[in-house]
Amino acid sequence: MKKNYTVSLDDEKVELVKPWLEKKGISFSGFLNSAVDEMAEGIAKMDLPEDVSEMSIGHFMKAFSKLVNHK
Repeated sequence: MKKNYTVSLDDEKVELVKPWLEKKGISFSGFLNSAVDEMAEGIAKMDLPEDVSEMSIGHFMKAFSKLVNHK
């Protein structure tokens, strides 16, 4: 299900990105949704515990590596 959100973005950067997206046939909303999808996939692959303050450095590095290298 999709929901409307209000966000504040740097207007100059948005105006730079929008024409490029339009040439590719991608709406700005679709672009943002894809970015959130990708981030959500990465987070899901990180295998984080409920309380991240208790993570060991090794577990953090392994989780971060999964996020950076996810495909």
